[in-house]
Amino acid sequence: MRFTKACRGRWRPEMKSSLGFLGIVKKCGRLAIGDDAVTSATATKKARLIIMASDAGEYTARRATGLTNSSGIPLLVLDETKDELGLTAGRNSVAIAAIMDMGMAASFVQKYSTESGKHSELSAELTAKAERFAIRKRKTEDKKSKSGKRRKNI
Repeated sequence: MRFTKACRGRWRPEMKSSLGFLGIVKKCGRLAIGDDAVTSATATKKARLIIMASDAGEYTARRATGLTNSSGIPLLVLDETKDELGLTAGRNSVAIAAIMDMGMAASFVQKYSTESGKHSELSAELTAKAERFAIRKRKTEDKKSKSGKRRKNI
């Protein structure tokens, strides 16, 4: 019996749109996957949100809690398992990941909180941080354009 091309590949159950958003974050190169990558992203102060699966191991949970306590980065424990999180990231299983962009982290938490009905406080906090971050970035760009090499002639 021959299978058609559509039947080949892995079967994917219906996933939430917020988890699909993690695939977009990964394609942008702003998702650190795994314990070592999350640790290095946290150490270099690039991580903005740490995500952990619900069935992560004891060591991983302790490690994530320690990283959030030492760096002040928020931790979001998802209701999904490692396998479901791995499907969105293109791996077999993912226990821990970190989003390294403030705007993407805020929009992910906002989508996830509307779908699950949890973490609304974290969503509001990250949205406010993202707005402050965008304002700060805009100010530095304005300052650079006024006095930099690529200054506009007025």
